[in-house]
Amino acid sequence: MPFRAFRAGLCLALAPSWLRPWAGFSSVRRATNKRLQKPGTHVGPRAAPSTVAANAFKGFGEVPPKTSPKQKAAPAPKGCRSVLVSGQDDSQWQVLIGKSAADNDRLSLEHGRDDEVWMHAAHVPGSHVVIRAVSAQGRPPKDVISKAASLCAFYSKSKVETSVEVHVTTCGKVSKIPGAPPGQVMLLPGWASVKATPRSAEAVRDVKG
Repeated sequence: MPFRAFRAGLCLALAPSWLRPWAGFSSVRRATNKRLQKPGTHVGPRAAPSTVAANAFKGFGEVPPKTSPKQKAAPAPKGCRSVLVSGQDDSQWQVLIGKSAADNDRLSLEHGRDDEVWMHAAHVPGSHVVIRAVSAQGRPPKDVISKAASLCAFYSKSKVETSVEVHVTTCGKVSKIPGAPPGQVMLLPGWASVKATPRSAEAVRDVKG
């Protein structure tokens, strides 16, 4: 299947249980606008609500991940911020945040593992975000997704807004746009959209569950 670039835009739609009541899913259509946006963004067309992304993300947050013994997070890759967050099940997760457009590329395309959750604020330049398990197995629960999305919104040009749309997929569905400036990537079909309130690292750590 050919890659399909997309503009950073998703519609809030009916969501499966792992994201209710604050998120929705959308599918990706073939790109009709090849115009590139500013570095640090991903591009493509607006998409209509569909079950494609819901199927791709089935299982997120439905079953709590298995918690491993407490471990220390590995140092963040060069050019990345690291924020440790915990889930309601006491699982520990490391949220990695790119500091620049070039750092975003390295985080998403080199350091990110195929099954790790990837995020970016919609419509605006901002940091790429990857969620990495520290003392957990499986996919992040929805409360961890929510915290990471708040960080993603905070480290974007939409940080002053009260509600920010954030795109969610896995690193394995992120690819570089040929010839594009640093930070510009395209996603394969199956991404999702969530709404988040921008929060700093200190504020996110104070959020319980």
